Amino acid sequence: MVYNSKVICKVAISLLLGLLCLIMPAQLVLAANPEVTITVSAWTISSPTGLTLTYVSDYEVELTWTKGDGAENTMVRVKYGSYPTSRDDGNLVYYGDLEVASDTAVNFDEGVADVYYRAWSESAGEVWEDVGTTNFMENPYMLLIVIAGLAFGFTIASYIFKKGFLSYSAAGVWIITAIYCFSRHAVTWDTYFSLGFLFIFLMLVCCFAPLAFKETTTKGDMTEDPDVAAMREEMSEFNKYRNQYSFLSRRRR
Repeated sequence: MVYNSKVICKVAISLLLGLLCLIMPAQLVLAANPEVTITVSAWTISSPTGLTLTYVSDYEVELTWTKGDGAENTMVRVKYGSYPTSRDDGNLVYYGDLEVASDTAVNFDEGVADVYYRAWSESAGEVWEDVGTTNFMENPYMLLIVIAGLAFGFTIASYIFKKGFLSYSAAGVWIITAIYCFSRHAVTWDTYFSLGFLFIFLMLVCCFAPLAFKETTTKGDMTEDPDVAAMREEMSEFNKYRNQYSFLSRRRR
């Protein structure tokens, strides 16, 4: 089949004209209704920042924070052992438009669990953000218990094994425990003085304990270290046997 060039040109021109007939009305429609790009920016509320906890006493913790952007109110909740997972979890500490609060319901005497706080922001339109900001306060008795337990271990071990270096180690740990008490990071005012003096007394006992480990041997008005006394006894026995059997060496000669 042979194609005529004129026929091909007519077909191409027809297709082009048809395409123009489709493009031109579309352009007219777009010109009458120009395309508009709309960008929607939703106003988001950010979490509170700088949540700071200050130990006041075994029954009070002071909290401060900075409101999040767009926040009208702040809710703070507390929970023992883990962070509050939602605004309904744990105990309510504060809800309002301030940036400071006090948790006077906390009680560090009830156990050694850490206390965890979480704060959320609320907008003026009562819209909440769900992330929140967190912080926790370690129970101040936990470190005291650990240090005192370590000191007791060194003290008992020093008396069992009668080793001076264990006793001196116990004394060092007891003085650290006393300093911790006197710094008032561990106990309340009504007890930390008595605990501090008790730990200093135990430290002094551990310092002088190695003197009791050594059983002294009295010789006249002089006292000897047991190691020196044992060595002196061994030398005495050696000299006695040497004098007793010295005739054997003379016979050999």
